[in-house]
Amino acid sequence: MTLLTSIQDVCDELGIVKPTAVVTSQDRQIIQLLALANRAGDELMRLHDWQQLQKEHRFYTTTTTKSATVTASSASVTVADTSDISTNYGVSGTGILADSLISSIDSPTTFTMTAQASASGTPTLTFAQCKYNMPTGFNRMTSNTEFDKSGENRIYGNKSPQYWQDLKALGFTASPYYKFRQQGNQFVVYPFPSDGLRFGFEYVTGYWAQSAAGTDKAKFTADDDVTNIPEHLVTLLTKVKFYEAKGLDASALSMDYMKALELAKGNDTPAPNLNMSSDYVSPLLGNRNTPEINYGS
Repeated sequence: MTLLTSIQDVCDELGIVKPTAVVTSQDRQIIQLLALANRAGDELMRLHDWQQLQKEHRFYTTTTTKSATVTASSASVTVADTSDISTNYGVSGTGILADSLISSIDSPTTFTMTAQASASGTPTLTFAQCKYNMPTGFNRMTSNTEFDKSGENRIYGNKSPQYWQDLKALGFTASPYYKFRQQGNQFVVYPFPSDGLRFGFEYVTGYWAQSAAGTDKAKFTADDDVTNIPEHLVTLLTKVKFYEAKGLDASALSMDYMKALELAKGNDTPAPNLNMSSDYVSPLLGNRNTPEINYGS
């Protein structure tokens, strides 16, 4: 069912003259129905983790090293080239305090850190990307799907602001497993990760609509667009919202929609087996069987 056929069905059921086109229509009621259909799709996307909206994201961690000039009690650092680093990177090395981040790139050869250097010198510094952008279309993360695929370890989070600052205050720079926090629409990792690790997680995309060519999108923009969520729910909810917008009694339509919604949610994916015994304990390394710091000592 396309946007056009969906709106035509809505019009037939509401007793409105159905259009031959929706997106280009100048009819005020059709323009309103298009806006309500987009609102319905967005609301349904946020209401449930529909299996067709569930995606996987994978990325590799990145580090680089550079010879640098640092000065005690100064946060300014000079290197040969800053073109391959950014404020998404953390800095470590001799004379650099734990949890030092790049706060700004000041020139092609200088940058400023979030903490002053503790000693002067010309050390070789390690720059590790610790902030990674979310994938295009990202709406929300699926909890407990964050893993270091390279070491088969969990990445623990999402951590609260209070826990995050407490963690960083410990001052350690290495751990057998990583923590993460979703901050500024980025996946932020601590301690700073090593190079070439394969991280990943599952998420729900906000792209609930799709073009005829198969390109996912966040709203209907063409008459031949389809949905990545149960299309009959978009039709039903559009009718409910149309009645509400007109100040009419939508209780009967709302009841039909709620019944269809609960049925669709139940049928969206098979139900998992329920474990009536003790809690499942993962065989992977984690905070149940490894210490936070001083691992191996």
